[in-house]
Amino acid sequence: MICPNCQTSNRAESKFCKSCGASLSQISSPEMSPVQPGKQSFQAQQRPVEMHKPEPRFQEGTPITYRANVPPAGVPQTLPPTGSSERTAMPPPRPMSPPVGQYPPQPAQYPPPQTYYTAPQGRSPQSQPYYQQQQQYAYPPQTPPIKPPIKSANKKPLIVFSVLLALFLIVLVLTLTVFRPLITKGPRKADGLEPTPMESGLVITNPEDTEPEQVPPPNDELIPMGESIPAEGSIPIEEPKPVIIPAGQAITTENAEQLQEIAQLSPGTIRKIAFSPDGRYVAIAKYTGLDIYDIQVKGIYKKLNVDEKVNDVVFLSDGSLLAGTDAGIDHYSANDFNYLRTYGTDRVARGFGLSADGKTLVSIGTLGSFIYKIDGAKLEESHEILPSEFLFTFEVSSDGKKVATGNYKGELKIWEVESGLLLQEINAHSDGINAIAWSPDGSIFATASLDQTVVIWNADGTKNKTLNTFESSYISAVKFSSDSKRLIICSARSEVQIWNIASGSVEKTLEGGKRLFSDFALDASGKKLIGQNGDGTVVYWDMDSDSYGEQVCQYVAFVESAAVSPLGDKFFYFDTNGFYSMSNPEGVVLWSGILENDDQMLAPAFSIDGSMLIAGTYGGVVYFLDAENGEELSRFEAHDSSIKKLAISPDGSTIATASADKTIKLWSFDTHELIATLTGHNAAVSALAFSPDGTYLASAGDETVVIMWDPKTAKQLYKLEGHENKVFALAFSPDSNFLVSAGSLKMVIIWDPKTGSQLRKITTNYLVIRDIAFSTDSRSIFLPGALSIEQYSIEGGRLITGFGDFSNAPLSIWISVDGKTMLSSGYDGVVRVFRVP
Repeated sequence: MICPNCQTSNRAESKFCKSCGASLSQISSPEMSPVQPGKQSFQAQQRPVEMHKPEPRFQEGTPITYRANVPPAGVPQTLPPTGSSERTAMPPPRPMSPPVGQYPPQPAQYPPPQTYYTAPQGRSPQSQPYYQQQQQYAYPPQTPPIKPPIKSANKKPLIVFSVLLALFLIVLVLTLTVFRPLITKGPRKADGLEPTPMESGLVITNPEDTEPEQVPPPNDELIPMGESIPAEGSIPIEEPKPVIIPAGQAITTENAEQLQEIAQLSPGTIRKIAFSPDGRYVAIAKYTGLDIYDIQVKGIYKKLNVDEKVNDVVFLSDGSLLAGTDAGIDHYSANDFNYLRTYGTDRVARGFGLSADGKTLVSIGTLGSFIYKIDGAKLEESHEILPSEFLFTFEVSSDGKKVATGNYKGELKIWEVESGLLLQEINAHSDGINAIAWSPDGSIFATASLDQTVVIWNADGTKNKTLNTFESSYISAVKFSSDSKRLIICSARSEVQIWNIASGSVEKTLEGGKRLFSDFALDASGKKLIGQNGDGTVVYWDMDSDSYGEQVCQYVAFVESAAVSPLGDKFFYFDTNGFYSMSNPEGVVLWSGILENDDQMLAPAFSIDGSMLIAGTYGGVVYFLDAENGEELSRFEAHDSSIKKLAISPDGSTIATASADKTIKLWSFDTHELIATLTGHNAAVSALAFSPDGTYLASAGDETVVIMWDPKTAKQLYKLEGHENKVFALAFSPDSNFLVSAGSLKMVIIWDPKTGSQLRKITTNYLVIRDIAFSTDSRSIFLPGALSIEQYSIEGGRLITGFGDFSNAPLSIWISVDGKTMLSSGYDGVVRVFRVP
């Protein structure tokens, strides 16, 4: 593949140029006009759906924002000045590790409800080839072939020429692969040559070069949302142009390595938040980048580190910003947030601890932690600390002289920063320590535990008092007030309690969400408080007020389910907050909104012709919706409990619904009449699949058996026994010759559906397999892996390859009926679309 930036030849499967680092994921495509979306949103007719007060996250007809893969023509590529700390080489990728201080892992979040003016700033995404992830896949190095010398009577000149040619090729390869990236990496980052950020929630890689947007300086004037902030002398920003996404090839065993990610349908999960010292900005670290939210104009001011996982974020006392990534610490300037430099390019920055005096920073990594001394706006690396300590949470003392750490055993350890020595080890709690906070005056600190207690400790490690009135409540976050006299605690689903430490009693309660808050931050004045809620919202409170918290913004939560139309021309997803969205490949969100409680669409599927979305709900109702505009066409009551899976027969005449009530029901597609009720499971049924020839229906769920049914007679044929735990996924091969089941304990079983006999067991690299998809040639299957989608052969059960650049584990996979489009979702809160070009 030829790089459009530097004309370097790269491998066909390469995602980034080995020379200049430019993205090769898309090559230019012809343009087309956007498809006009429908105008109606989904509304229940007989039972009105209760909607949230905030407006829908996506406006109907919202166009996508495209990413620029290569730098604009004419941009100089120069060496950084002598002594610069800018990144000069691509650091080796590191394996992902769980976020510090989060137990259990937090769900993901939503995009803001309006269209915001943003600027494309931040680093180029860090590519992590699959063969450098947890499972090592070896690919032969690609070097220019050297033809053997032509035989002649005098061989000496040819031998000399061959040696010189070999030396020339070695120098050329080193220049292109090593020295040129060293030269161009720093200037590319400093000049802001980055992909354009997501605005509409759907991002498609744009093969065309685009000029970076002009970044307006912040000002105190309130700007209405949806309007751009003009900058003096700036060039008007053109609207993004839609592109034609090629239909692609059918996904087979041979071409699966060519699968490319062409779109993202959701913006990712929040990991950490931070308040700027002046209280104007909120920095939101996500699995897909870093958003800078402006409190005054109530919108996103900038997007940084686009498409890169940001583990933690912290503001320094001068207002500049640090972003912790898997490739070091990125430093951005105050107010305008322009990229300055990167520290520790050879290590992961998984979590930050900043002393109250702003002079000491602890950067927690996967292979050790490092102390940085802060001098003005510069960081000076001091020494390593905690080289092999496994942490649940940690916090730096106010004077920067101590670090308190907690682990899953409830052990509290206090370390000396300067020497790295362990000063004290205390059995502080009977269960894991989930959060630690030091008071600003440094006299006390607090630990919160899964044992439902909060303990106040003196600075010398002696116990001060225990707050143990949190019965049957998980304590997720603690934070001291600026005067060190109060403790902010989250111990209920939507409540934040302010405790008076001296009296040991609750002074006030703040509300602001439906789930636990996992992170808090205060501004320098101590009067503005923000919290990160588990349902994806960032909430703002005035500490002097008792009012309900104001929602700052909301991100996508964990993706519960998704579906791709038979021809791959529509994509639907639904998350655990009740948010749903239908998009098309041209970058238009056709319809979206929020559903409450029983009406949430847990089990979606497209009709055979793709004109309708049929969705089973938590309330046991089946909805028929127009796929183009979301209008409800009909509905019927199917179960008294939630519908966990819905499948449509290959001829389109029958709907099968699997429920938590342990039954499967068959319904007429046209009349909605009940055909039969299938009983035989002793637990909830959550996996369901018709064979492509319509001969069989397989079901499974919260037990170890798979049951095979005859859908025409509604009779049980046989039970398939072989799993040792729950079965989460079922899939028939396109030729109907194989049935594959998967579940816990890394186990995948291949069955003969005609006889019910077990053909083969496959042990995977990932503990829990929640979904399966077949290649169109029926010779291989796709499974979610640790940080990729893995492909296994049916015949030998061997691992063939892995693909995808996931910042957290993928969970689900769907392939369109025509076999040309793959959809995936995962713990990072992103729905991805793949095709073979």
